[in-house]
Amino acid sequence: MTHHGPTELSTPSLFVEIGSTATEWADPAAGRAVAESILAAEPQETINLLGFGGTHYAVRQTGIALSSRGAFGHIVPTRQIGAIDPDLLRVMQEASGAVAAYIDRKSLSKDEAGRVERMLDDAGLLLLSESEIREASGLAWTTYLRVRSLAEEIAPGSRVRIHDLVGEGGNPAVVRIVPDLIEETIKSDRSDFLNGLDLLPVAHLSSGSTEVLSTFIGFESASSRLARDITTLCVKLLLICENAVIDGDHLVLRKVRFDPPEKARRHGGVPKGPLFAMLAGGKAVEFEGRRITPDAVQTTSVKRIHIPGLEKYI
Repeated sequence: MTHHGPTELSTPSLFVEIGSTATEWADPAAGRAVAESILAAEPQETINLLGFGGTHYAVRQTGIALSSRGAFGHIVPTRQIGAIDPDLLRVMQEASGAVAAYIDRKSLSKDEAGRVERMLDDAGLLLLSESEIREASGLAWTTYLRVRSLAEEIAPGSRVRIHDLVGEGGNPAVVRIVPDLIEETIKSDRSDFLNGLDLLPVAHLSSGSTEVLSTFIGFESASSRLARDITTLCVKLLLICENAVIDGDHLVLRKVRFDPPEKARRHGGVPKGPLFAMLAGGKAVEFEGRRITPDAVQTTSVKRIHIPGLEKYI
């Protein structure tokens, strides 16, 4: 299961392959390059992982290792996945000091992946996706676990997405934003909102069909500022993208929608077609000697979102 032995070493070791024949093995330039690379390395805290699935060369796991702090001690290729049992998994975990695992799901059948996942769950090993490993790499591992634990308290079974929340940072804390404000911002400009979160020291939660819950996670020491920054981001996006105005401590959203065909025909008898499209585009039309304006076939709704201290976010 470990690509190269020996397997009985008690001292942490690194295997580097500089070729496939004695000619390459004896190449002094290649040997020096490897030695100097090792001596120049600056070790950092790793996220020790077990890997499952893939080919002999473990392409997906290699990509993860090169782009994150994920470090794979043992990788089980697809062709050997049937040999894994709870006892062997325990040996791999202990030998690697593994704290989590990754499954290359594209290389395994649903049944194979499910069997490995159940064994990992029984062993108490956290299963991480590729994106989760990369997101976790900016945090100390213990801090990352606290973030996940807090997310589970907030919304059991939720998915955590970490943005620019990095470093030690102290204790993770709950940051609550007005729910209607988050909901309307996601409806209005989901992409720019998520891009904006990427610049903030925050983690957001998803649960079921709700892509962004109104409860966020940040560091306790910066939670007040983070609440202001998220609220400001929402207010600015809504003022840009929606027919919105500020009225004291309320953000007032006025939405004008073109009614369904039934109402358009009821108001003006306009059938589907070019005239219908013109009305939908906000233009008046002439039909059977009558002038029909867009407001005759529109519905206006007004939503007021109370944001205490709104003037601070403008």
